[in-house]
Amino acid sequence: MRQSDSEQNKTDYPLLHDSGWLDVMLRHYELDASQFALRFSGRRDWPVREIAEQRHCYPRAEAKLGELHRPGMIYLREALEQASGYATAIWRARNWVRTDSRPQQESTFRVADLTGGLGIDSAAFALAGAQVDYCERNLELAAIARHNHEMLGIASRIRQHTGDGMEWLNKRQASPPPGEAGHHGDSPHAFDLLYIDPSRRPGGKRVLSLQDSEPDVTRHTDLIRSAARRCLIKLSPMMDPVDTVRSLDDCVAVIAVSVDGELKELLADCIPAPGSQASGSGTRRPPVHMAVLLDGSGNERFRFTSDSGATDAPVSGPPGSLLFEPDPSLFKMRLIDEVARRYGLSRIHPEIGYLTDGQPLATGHATTPLAPAGPLATDRAPTHPAPTPSTLKAFPGKVFRIRHVLPYKPRTLKKWLAENGLAGVHIHQRGFPLSVDQLYRKLGCRMGEDAHLFATTAHDGQKVVIVTDRIG
Repeated sequence: MRQSDSEQNKTDYPLLHDSGWLDVMLRHYELDASQFALRFSGRRDWPVREIAEQRHCYPRAEAKLGELHRPGMIYLREALEQASGYATAIWRARNWVRTDSRPQQESTFRVADLTGGLGIDSAAFALAGAQVDYCERNLELAAIARHNHEMLGIASRIRQHTGDGMEWLNKRQASPPPGEAGHHGDSPHAFDLLYIDPSRRPGGKRVLSLQDSEPDVTRHTDLIRSAARRCLIKLSPMMDPVDTVRSLDDCVAVIAVSVDGELKELLADCIPAPGSQASGSGTRRPPVHMAVLLDGSGNERFRFTSDSGATDAPVSGPPGSLLFEPDPSLFKMRLIDEVARRYGLSRIHPEIGYLTDGQPLATGHATTPLAPAGPLATDRAPTHPAPTPSTLKAFPGKVFRIRHVLPYKPRTLKKWLAENGLAGVHIHQRGFPLSVDQLYRKLGCRMGEDAHLFATTAHDGQKVVIVTDRIG
Protein backbone atom coordinates (compact mmCIF):
# COMPACT_ATOMS: atom_id res chain seq x y z
CA MET A 1 0.00 0.00 0.00
CA ARG A 2 2.29 2.72 -1.27
CA GLN A 3 1.51 6.14 -2.67
CA SER A 4 3.27 8.14 -5.35
CA ASP A 5 4.97 11.45 -4.63
CA SER A 6 2.57 13.24 -6.93
CA GLU A 7 -0.42 11.88 -5.01
CA GLN A 8 1.24 12.69 -1.68
CA ASN A 9 1.51 16.32 -2.73
CA LYS A 10 -2.28 16.60 -2.92
CA THR A 11 -2.84 15.81 0.76
CA ASP A 12 -1.07 14.01 3.56
CA TYR A 13 -4.02 11.73 4.34
CA PRO A 14 -2.77 8.31 3.18
CA LEU A 15 -6.05 6.47 2.58
CA LEU A 16 -6.90 8.79 -0.31
CA HIS A 17 -4.07 7.40 -2.41
CA ASP A 18 -4.56 3.64 -2.31
CA SER A 19 -7.83 1.74 -1.94
CA GLY A 20 -6.00 -1.29 -0.52
CA TRP A 21 -6.77 -0.10 2.99
CA LEU A 22 -10.37 -1.20 2.62
CA ASP A 23 -9.38 -4.81 1.96
CA VAL A 24 -7.07 -4.75 4.99
CA MET A 25 -9.83 -3.42 7.24
CA LEU A 26 -12.42 -5.92 5.99
CA ARG A 27 -10.04 -8.89 6.41
CA HIS A 28 -9.60 -7.93 10.06
CA TYR A 29 -13.09 -6.62 10.77
CA GLU A 30 -13.48 -8.93 13.74
CA LEU A 31 -11.06 -6.58 15.54
CA ASP A 32 -12.41 -3.31 16.88
CA ALA A 33 -10.46 -0.09 16.35
CA SER A 34 -8.33 -0.40 19.50
CA GLN A 35 -7.57 -4.08 18.88
CA PHE A 36 -6.56 -3.37 15.28
CA ALA A 37 -4.27 -0.51 16.30
CA LEU A 38 -2.64 -2.62 19.01
CA ARG A 39 -2.14 -5.76 16.93
CA PHE A 40 -0.60 -3.98 13.93
CA SER A 41 1.20 -1.15 15.69
CA GLY A 42 4.53 -2.33 14.30
CA ARG A 43 3.49 -2.38 10.63
CA ARG A 44 5.19 0.31 8.61
CA ASP A 45 3.66 -0.57 5.23
CA TRP A 46 0.09 0.11 6.44
CA PRO A 47 -1.36 3.40 7.71
CA VAL A 48 -2.48 1.62 10.86
CA ARG A 49 -3.82 4.63 12.74
CA GLU A 50 -6.00 5.75 9.82
CA ILE A 51 -7.36 2.26 9.16
CA ALA A 52 -8.20 1.93 12.86
CA GLU A 53 -10.08 5.22 12.61
CA GLN A 54 -12.14 3.83 9.72
CA ARG A 55 -12.85 0.69 11.74
CA HIS A 56 -14.25 2.94 14.46
CA CYS A 57 -16.25 5.07 12.03
CA TYR A 58 -17.71 2.46 9.65
CA PRO A 59 -20.44 0.94 11.84
CA ARG A 60 -21.41 4.44 12.95
CA ALA A 61 -21.47 5.72 9.37
CA GLU A 62 -23.62 2.80 8.23
CA ALA A 63 -26.14 3.52 10.99
CA LYS A 64 -26.07 7.31 10.64
CA LEU A 65 -25.77 7.83 6.90
CA GLY A 66 -27.77 4.92 5.52
CA GLU A 67 -27.86 5.14 1.72
CA LEU A 68 -25.35 8.01 1.78
CA HIS A 69 -22.65 5.54 2.85
CA ARG A 70 -20.66 3.37 0.45
CA PRO A 71 -17.81 0.92 1.14
CA GLY A 72 -14.60 2.75 0.37
CA MET A 73 -15.77 6.11 1.69
CA ILE A 74 -13.47 7.75 4.23
CA TYR A 75 -14.37 9.46 7.49
CA LEU A 76 -12.75 11.50 10.21
CA ARG A 77 -14.14 10.72 13.64
CA GLU A 78 -15.02 14.25 14.75
CA ALA A 79 -16.34 15.25 11.33
CA LEU A 80 -18.62 12.20 11.26
CA GLU A 81 -19.99 13.06 14.70
CA GLN A 82 -20.80 16.58 13.52
CA ALA A 83 -22.25 15.55 10.14
CA SER A 84 -25.97 15.41 9.47
CA GLY A 85 -27.67 12.06 9.58
CA TYR A 86 -29.39 10.52 6.56
CA ALA A 87 -32.95 11.39 7.56
CA THR A 88 -32.40 15.09 8.24
CA ALA A 89 -30.08 15.64 5.25
CA ILE A 90 -32.47 13.97 2.80
CA TRP A 91 -35.53 15.71 4.26
CA ARG A 92 -33.87 19.12 3.99
CA ALA A 93 -32.87 18.50 0.39
CA ARG A 94 -36.36 17.30 -0.56
CA ASN A 95 -37.98 20.39 0.94
CA TRP A 96 -35.60 23.15 -0.12
CA VAL A 97 -34.43 21.97 -3.57
CA ARG A 98 -37.52 22.67 -5.66
CA THR A 99 -36.44 22.17 -9.28
CA ASP A 100 -39.94 21.09 -10.26
CA SER A 101 -41.38 24.57 -9.65
CA ARG A 102 -38.74 26.61 -11.49
CA PRO A 103 -39.16 28.37 -14.83
CA GLN A 104 -37.61 26.51 -17.74
CA GLN A 105 -34.95 29.17 -18.28
CA GLU A 106 -33.84 28.70 -14.66
CA SER A 107 -33.71 24.91 -14.62
CA THR A 108 -30.58 24.67 -12.48
CA PHE A 109 -31.16 25.06 -8.75
CA ARG A 110 -28.02 26.52 -7.20
CA VAL A 111 -26.97 25.78 -3.61
CA ALA A 112 -23.89 27.05 -1.80
CA ASP A 113 -22.88 24.94 1.21
CA LEU A 114 -20.62 27.41 3.01
CA THR A 115 -19.57 25.07 5.84
CA GLY A 116 -19.09 21.86 3.86
CA GLY A 117 -17.39 19.59 6.39
CA LEU A 118 -17.64 15.93 5.46
CA GLY A 119 -19.91 16.86 2.54
CA ILE A 120 -23.02 14.92 3.57
CA ASP A 121 -25.36 17.90 3.17
CA SER A 122 -23.82 18.79 -0.18
CA ALA A 123 -24.33 15.19 -1.28
CA ALA A 124 -28.00 15.27 -0.31
CA PHE A 125 -28.59 18.55 -2.15
CA ALA A 126 -26.85 17.17 -5.25
CA LEU A 127 -28.86 13.95 -5.16
CA ALA A 128 -32.03 16.07 -5.03
CA GLY A 129 -31.02 17.71 -8.31
CA ALA A 130 -29.12 20.83 -7.25
CA GLN A 131 -25.82 22.18 -8.51
CA VAL A 132 -23.75 22.66 -5.35
CA ASP A 133 -20.80 24.86 -4.47
CA TYR A 134 -19.05 23.24 -1.50
CA CYS A 135 -16.73 25.33 0.71
CA GLU A 136 -14.40 23.97 3.38
CA ARG A 137 -11.32 25.53 4.95
CA ASN A 138 -9.77 22.22 6.10
CA LEU A 139 -7.85 20.91 3.08
CA GLU A 140 -7.73 17.34 4.34
CA LEU A 141 -11.45 17.26 5.04
CA ALA A 142 -12.22 18.81 1.65
CA ALA A 143 -10.15 16.14 -0.10
CA ILE A 144 -11.98 13.41 1.81
CA ALA A 145 -15.36 14.95 0.92
CA ARG A 146 -14.35 15.03 -2.75
CA HIS A 147 -13.37 11.36 -2.57
CA ASN A 148 -16.71 10.49 -0.96
CA HIS A 149 -18.67 12.45 -3.56
CA GLU A 150 -16.87 10.48 -6.26
CA MET A 151 -17.80 7.25 -4.49
CA LEU A 152 -21.45 8.38 -4.54
CA GLY A 153 -21.24 9.29 -8.24
CA ILE A 154 -22.21 12.94 -7.73
CA ALA A 155 -18.86 14.76 -7.95
CA SER A 156 -19.85 16.33 -11.29
CA ARG A 157 -22.68 18.21 -9.54
CA ILE A 158 -20.46 19.61 -6.77
CA ARG A 159 -17.81 22.28 -7.27
CA GLN A 160 -15.24 22.49 -4.50
CA HIS A 161 -13.73 25.62 -3.01
CA THR A 162 -11.16 25.47 -0.23
CA GLY A 163 -11.04 28.28 2.28
CA ASP A 164 -13.48 30.23 4.43
CA GLY A 165 -16.97 30.03 2.96
CA MET A 166 -17.96 33.60 3.79
CA GLU A 167 -14.75 34.97 2.31
CA TRP A 168 -15.31 32.92 -0.84
CA LEU A 169 -18.89 34.19 -1.14
CA ASN A 170 -17.79 37.80 -0.62
CA LYS A 171 -15.14 37.54 -3.36
CA ARG A 172 -17.57 35.82 -5.66
CA GLN A 173 -20.16 38.55 -5.21
CA ALA A 174 -17.53 41.22 -5.86
CA SER A 175 -16.31 39.48 -9.02
CA PRO A 176 -18.72 36.85 -10.39
CA PRO A 177 -17.33 34.14 -12.66
CA PRO A 178 -17.78 34.89 -16.38
CA GLY A 179 -21.23 33.97 -17.59
CA GLU A 180 -22.73 33.68 -14.09
CA ALA A 181 -23.63 37.29 -13.38
CA GLY A 182 -27.40 37.63 -13.50
CA HIS A 183 -27.76 33.84 -13.29
CA HIS A 184 -31.46 34.23 -12.51
CA GLY A 185 -32.40 36.57 -15.30
CA ASP A 186 -33.80 39.71 -13.70
CA SER A 187 -32.76 38.56 -10.21
CA PRO A 188 -29.36 39.67 -8.84
CA HIS A 189 -29.01 36.55 -6.72
CA ALA A 190 -26.37 34.03 -7.72
CA PHE A 191 -27.85 31.25 -5.56
CA ASP A 192 -31.27 29.91 -4.80
CA LEU A 193 -30.15 28.73 -1.37
CA LEU A 194 -27.27 29.28 1.02
CA TYR A 195 -26.82 26.51 3.57
CA ILE A 196 -24.77 27.32 6.68
CA ASP A 197 -24.02 25.01 9.60
CA PRO A 198 -21.92 27.17 11.94
CA SER A 199 -19.42 25.44 14.19
CA ARG A 200 -20.57 25.43 17.81
CA ARG A 201 -17.08 24.47 19.00
CA PRO A 202 -14.72 27.17 17.77
CA GLY A 203 -11.41 26.62 19.48
CA GLY A 204 -12.72 23.39 21.01
CA LYS A 205 -15.14 25.14 23.39
CA ARG A 206 -18.89 24.53 23.08
CA VAL A 207 -20.96 27.66 22.55
CA LEU A 208 -24.72 28.15 22.44
CA SER A 209 -25.29 31.38 20.55
CA LEU A 210 -25.11 32.43 16.92
CA GLN A 211 -22.78 35.29 17.78
CA ASP A 212 -20.22 32.95 19.35
CA SER A 213 -20.45 30.35 16.56
CA GLU A 214 -18.15 30.27 13.54
CA PRO A 215 -19.10 31.89 11.26
CA ASP A 216 -21.23 34.43 13.08
CA VAL A 217 -23.99 34.72 10.48
CA THR A 218 -25.43 37.82 12.16
CA ARG A 219 -22.35 39.75 10.95
CA HIS A 220 -22.91 38.73 7.32
CA THR A 221 -26.59 39.60 6.84
CA ASP A 222 -26.08 42.01 3.92
CA LEU A 223 -23.79 39.57 2.11
CA ILE A 224 -26.30 36.74 2.52
CA ARG A 225 -29.16 38.94 1.27
CA SER A 226 -27.20 39.98 -1.81
CA ALA A 227 -26.14 36.46 -2.74
CA ALA A 228 -29.21 34.27 -2.38
CA ARG A 229 -32.96 34.18 -2.49
CA ARG A 230 -33.04 32.09 0.68
CA CYS A 231 -30.74 31.02 3.51
CA LEU A 232 -31.06 27.97 5.71
CA ILE A 233 -29.06 28.04 8.96
CA LYS A 234 -28.60 24.91 11.05
CA LEU A 235 -28.66 25.53 14.79
CA SER A 236 -27.74 23.42 17.78
CA PRO A 237 -30.73 21.61 19.33
CA MET A 238 -29.45 23.01 22.65
CA MET A 239 -30.14 26.59 21.56
CA ASP A 240 -33.27 28.45 22.60
CA PRO A 241 -35.23 28.91 19.35
CA VAL A 242 -37.03 32.08 20.44
CA ASP A 243 -33.94 33.93 21.66
CA THR A 244 -31.75 32.73 18.81
CA VAL A 245 -33.84 33.95 15.89
CA ARG A 246 -34.30 37.42 17.36
CA SER A 247 -30.94 38.28 15.83
CA LEU A 248 -32.07 37.08 12.37
CA ASP A 249 -34.24 39.81 10.79
CA ASP A 250 -35.05 37.68 7.74
CA CYS A 251 -36.12 34.53 9.62
CA VAL A 252 -39.60 33.42 8.55
CA ALA A 253 -39.63 30.04 10.35
CA VAL A 254 -37.68 28.23 13.02
CA ILE A 255 -38.03 24.47 12.83
CA ALA A 256 -37.23 21.70 15.29
CA VAL A 257 -36.55 18.38 13.60
CA SER A 258 -36.68 15.04 15.38
CA VAL A 259 -35.97 11.55 14.05
CA ASP A 260 -37.67 8.56 15.64
CA GLY A 261 -38.36 10.54 18.80
CA GLU A 262 -34.92 12.15 19.17
CA LEU A 263 -34.43 15.88 18.67
CA LYS A 264 -31.70 16.30 16.06
CA GLU A 265 -31.50 19.94 15.01
CA LEU A 266 -33.04 23.38 14.77
CA LEU A 267 -33.25 25.24 11.46
CA ALA A 268 -33.71 28.93 10.79
CA ASP A 269 -35.35 29.51 7.40
CA CYS A 270 -34.50 33.01 6.21
CA ILE A 271 -36.07 34.80 3.24
CA PRO A 272 -35.20 38.49 2.75
CA ALA A 273 -38.27 40.70 2.67
CA PRO A 274 -38.67 43.04 -0.31
CA GLY A 275 -36.52 46.10 0.29
CA SER A 276 -34.70 44.54 3.26
CA GLN A 277 -31.35 44.53 1.47
CA ALA A 278 -31.29 48.29 1.47
CA SER A 279 -32.87 49.01 4.80
CA GLY A 280 -31.59 46.09 6.83
CA SER A 281 -34.94 45.81 8.54
CA GLY A 282 -38.64 45.84 7.90
CA THR A 283 -41.99 45.08 9.42
CA ARG A 284 -42.89 41.45 9.09
CA ARG A 285 -44.65 38.74 11.04
CA PRO A 286 -42.77 36.90 13.80
CA PRO A 287 -41.24 33.60 12.64
CA VAL A 288 -43.52 30.60 12.50
CA HIS A 289 -42.58 27.94 15.03
CA MET A 290 -42.64 24.47 13.54
CA ALA A 291 -41.93 20.93 14.71
CA VAL A 292 -41.30 18.21 12.14
CA LEU A 293 -41.17 14.54 13.14
CA LEU A 294 -39.33 12.22 10.74
CA ASP A 295 -38.87 8.50 10.49
CA GLY A 296 -35.42 7.00 9.86
CA SER A 297 -35.86 7.35 6.07
CA GLY A 298 -36.49 11.09 6.22
CA ASN A 299 -40.25 10.84 5.66
CA GLU A 300 -42.47 13.23 7.58
CA ARG A 301 -44.77 11.59 10.11
CA PHE A 302 -46.11 14.78 11.68
CA ARG A 303 -45.84 18.53 11.25
CA PHE A 304 -47.11 21.11 13.74
CA THR A 305 -46.92 24.89 13.50
CA SER A 306 -47.71 27.89 15.66
CA ASP A 307 -49.62 29.45 12.77
CA SER A 308 -53.01 27.83 13.43
CA GLY A 309 -54.48 31.03 14.88
CA ALA A 310 -55.91 29.26 17.94
CA THR A 311 -55.34 31.11 21.21
CA ASP A 312 -57.42 29.20 23.76
CA ALA A 313 -55.34 27.27 26.25
CA PRO A 314 -56.26 23.63 26.89
CA VAL A 315 -57.69 22.87 30.29
CA SER A 316 -55.68 21.11 32.95
CA GLY A 317 -56.96 18.42 35.25
CA PRO A 318 -56.15 15.21 37.11
CA PRO A 319 -54.46 12.34 35.28
CA GLY A 320 -56.92 10.12 33.43
CA SER A 321 -56.36 6.60 32.17
CA LEU A 322 -53.60 7.51 29.68
CA LEU A 323 -50.53 9.73 29.85
CA PHE A 324 -49.19 11.27 26.63
CA GLU A 325 -45.60 12.49 26.38
CA PRO A 326 -45.22 14.65 23.23
CA ASP A 327 -42.16 14.39 21.01
CA PRO A 328 -39.17 16.49 22.20
CA SER A 329 -39.44 18.73 19.12
CA LEU A 330 -42.88 19.82 20.34
CA PHE A 331 -41.50 20.68 23.77
CA LYS A 332 -38.66 22.59 22.11
CA MET A 333 -40.97 24.70 19.97
CA ARG A 334 -43.54 25.17 22.77
CA LEU A 335 -46.30 23.55 20.72
CA ILE A 336 -47.82 21.37 23.43
CA ASP A 337 -51.09 23.33 23.34
CA GLU A 338 -51.35 22.73 19.57
CA VAL A 339 -51.07 19.00 20.21
CA ALA A 340 -53.59 19.07 23.04
CA ARG A 341 -56.12 20.91 20.89
CA ARG A 342 -55.64 18.61 17.91
CA TYR A 343 -56.09 15.43 19.93
CA GLY A 344 -58.63 16.64 22.46
CA LEU A 345 -56.31 16.20 25.43
CA SER A 346 -55.72 18.20 28.61
CA ARG A 347 -52.58 19.09 30.52
CA ILE A 348 -51.87 17.41 33.83
CA HIS A 349 -50.52 20.79 34.94
CA PRO A 350 -51.00 24.09 33.05
CA GLU A 351 -47.24 24.73 32.80
CA ILE A 352 -45.99 21.17 32.26
CA GLY A 353 -46.16 19.33 28.96
CA TYR A 354 -47.53 15.96 30.05
CA LEU A 355 -51.01 15.38 28.58
CA THR A 356 -53.85 13.10 29.56
CA ASP A 357 -57.20 11.92 28.24
CA GLY A 358 -60.57 12.57 29.82
CA GLN A 359 -61.10 9.09 31.23
CA PRO A 360 -60.90 9.01 35.06
CA LEU A 361 -59.02 6.40 37.04
CA ALA A 362 -61.17 3.73 38.67
CA THR A 363 -62.87 4.77 41.92
CA GLY A 364 -60.65 4.28 44.94
CA HIS A 365 -57.54 3.79 42.82
CA ALA A 366 -54.31 4.40 44.65
CA THR A 367 -54.06 7.99 45.79
CA THR A 368 -52.65 6.97 49.19
CA PRO A 369 -50.00 4.25 48.98
CA LEU A 370 -50.19 3.25 52.64
CA ALA A 371 -51.47 -0.26 51.96
CA PRO A 372 -49.85 -2.63 49.47
CA ALA A 373 -51.75 -2.91 46.22
CA GLY A 374 -52.46 -6.08 44.31
CA PRO A 375 -50.87 -7.00 40.96
CA LEU A 376 -50.59 -3.72 39.09
CA ALA A 377 -51.80 -5.03 35.74
CA THR A 378 -55.15 -6.16 37.16
CA ASP A 379 -55.83 -4.11 40.27
CA ARG A 380 -58.50 -1.96 38.69
CA ALA A 381 -61.17 -2.36 36.09
CA PRO A 382 -60.56 -0.56 32.78
CA THR A 383 -62.70 2.54 32.32
CA HIS A 384 -62.68 2.52 28.51
CA PRO A 385 -61.66 0.22 25.66
CA ALA A 386 -57.94 -0.17 25.11
CA PRO A 387 -56.57 2.14 22.40
CA THR A 388 -56.08 0.48 19.04
CA PRO A 389 -52.63 0.35 17.43
CA SER A 390 -53.74 2.85 14.78
CA THR A 391 -54.79 5.31 17.50
CA LEU A 392 -51.45 5.02 19.27
CA LYS A 393 -49.50 5.54 16.05
CA ALA A 394 -51.50 8.71 15.37
CA PHE A 395 -50.02 10.49 18.41
CA PRO A 396 -46.76 12.43 17.93
CA GLY A 397 -44.95 11.02 20.92
CA LYS A 398 -45.21 8.24 23.49
CA VAL A 399 -48.34 6.85 25.11
CA PHE A 400 -48.56 5.25 28.56
CA ARG A 401 -51.40 3.52 30.41
CA ILE A 402 -51.71 4.93 33.92
CA ARG A 403 -51.75 2.37 36.76
CA HIS A 404 -51.51 4.59 39.83
CA VAL A 405 -51.15 8.22 40.83
CA LEU A 406 -49.23 8.33 44.11
CA PRO A 407 -48.28 11.27 46.33
CA TYR A 408 -44.55 11.82 46.47
CA LYS A 409 -43.58 10.47 49.92
CA PRO A 410 -40.16 8.89 49.39
CA ARG A 411 -40.15 6.34 52.22
CA THR A 412 -43.68 5.16 51.53
CA LEU A 413 -43.08 5.07 47.79
CA LYS A 414 -39.85 3.11 48.18
CA LYS A 415 -41.62 0.50 50.29
CA TRP A 416 -44.60 0.35 47.93
CA LEU A 417 -42.41 -0.16 44.85
CA ALA A 418 -40.50 -2.97 46.56
CA GLU A 419 -43.69 -4.72 47.68
CA ASN A 420 -45.06 -4.58 44.15
CA GLY A 421 -41.89 -5.92 42.51
CA LEU A 422 -40.98 -2.67 40.74
CA ALA A 423 -37.23 -2.70 41.23
CA GLY A 424 -36.30 -1.85 37.63
CA VAL A 425 -38.10 1.19 36.21
CA HIS A 426 -37.72 4.11 33.82
CA ILE A 427 -38.06 7.42 35.63
CA HIS A 428 -39.21 10.56 33.79
CA GLN A 429 -39.29 14.00 35.36
CA ARG A 430 -40.83 17.36 34.46
CA GLY A 431 -41.84 20.13 36.82
CA PHE A 432 -40.31 18.32 39.78
CA PRO A 433 -37.66 19.52 42.27
CA LEU A 434 -35.47 16.39 42.04
CA SER A 435 -33.43 15.12 39.08
CA VAL A 436 -33.86 11.64 37.63
CA ASP A 437 -30.63 10.47 39.27
CA GLN A 438 -31.77 11.80 42.65
CA LEU A 439 -35.11 10.02 42.28
CA TYR A 440 -33.42 6.69 41.53
CA ARG A 441 -31.44 7.06 44.76
CA LYS A 442 -34.41 8.23 46.84
CA LEU A 443 -36.69 5.42 45.65
CA GLY A 444 -34.07 2.66 45.71
CA CYS A 445 -34.71 1.73 42.06
CA ARG A 446 -32.51 0.83 39.13
CA MET A 447 -33.25 1.28 35.43
CA GLY A 448 -35.42 -1.50 34.04
CA GLU A 449 -38.62 -2.44 32.29
CA ASP A 450 -40.99 -3.11 35.20
CA ALA A 451 -42.78 0.24 34.79
CA HIS A 452 -42.41 3.89 33.80
CA LEU A 453 -42.60 6.41 36.64
CA PHE A 454 -43.44 10.06 35.93
CA ALA A 455 -42.45 12.47 38.69
CA THR A 456 -44.32 15.72 38.15
CA THR A 457 -46.66 18.31 39.63
CA ALA A 458 -50.39 17.72 39.38
CA HIS A 459 -52.99 20.34 38.46
CA ASP A 460 -53.61 21.07 42.15
CA GLY A 461 -49.91 21.68 42.89
CA GLN A 462 -49.20 18.36 44.58
CA LYS A 463 -45.96 16.51 43.80
CA VAL A 464 -46.93 13.10 42.48
CA VAL A 465 -45.43 9.98 40.90
CA ILE A 466 -47.55 8.45 38.13
CA VAL A 467 -46.96 4.71 37.65
CA THR A 468 -47.49 3.66 34.02
CA ASP A 469 -46.88 1.06 31.32
CA ARG A 470 -45.81 2.16 27.87
CA ILE A 471 -48.29 1.08 25.21
CA GLY A 472 -47.37 3.25 22.23
